[in-house]
Amino acid sequence: RKAGQGGRGSGNSTGGKSPGGQQAACGALSASAPGVTSTTVTVDVANLNLGGSIGNSTFHVRPDLTQIENALTDDINKHGGIACGRKLVIKQYGVNPLDANDGQSKCLQMASDHPFMVLNFGAYLTPAARQCFVQEKLLEEAGTQIDEAEAHSSYPYLFSPTAVAEQMVDAAISGFAKRGVFRSPKFKKI
Repeated sequence: RKAGQGGRGSGNSTGGKSPGGQQAACGALSASAPGVTSTTVTVDVANLNLGGSIGNSTFHVRPDLTQIENALTDDINKHGGIACGRKLVIKQYGVNPLDANDGQSKCLQMASDHPFMVLNFGAYLTPAARQCFVQEKLLEEAGTQIDEAEAHSSYPYLFSPTAVAEQMVDAAISGFAKRGVFRSPKFKKI
């Protein structure tokens, strides 16, 4: 490609109004999915909350998660937004993964929000806890490990930015084997 002809670094990658660029390619914006309007994309965020600051500090959970998320959202919006210039709107929930009732009620609250998706930052740790999102047909990005069975049974609602558990274990064992971790030690007679 020649400089300035598409690809990375050309135009405004955040959906702003660049001459003849992405805005023209987007056409007339409309409400195209749950949580998506012509001007906004709404995302719910489930943050790990172990019963407040004392529980969180015991396990070194950052006390400023909501401030970080707000700052990222503000920065995205100040730089043109997402999905053809729409404003990103987040709604944050503190969820205690040790309290199944709290997790279920917060999931149902999120379902009533009708967001585009839910970002799960360690609030829903088990397949049973995450099942509410599948039942409610909510897209959920899992912030914790999922296995192949859950990935298949929860498709297309659950996804993860990491490899499934079985792939990670396989990769770890292969890596250890390549480094000789499983070879018998060489003994020398003294």
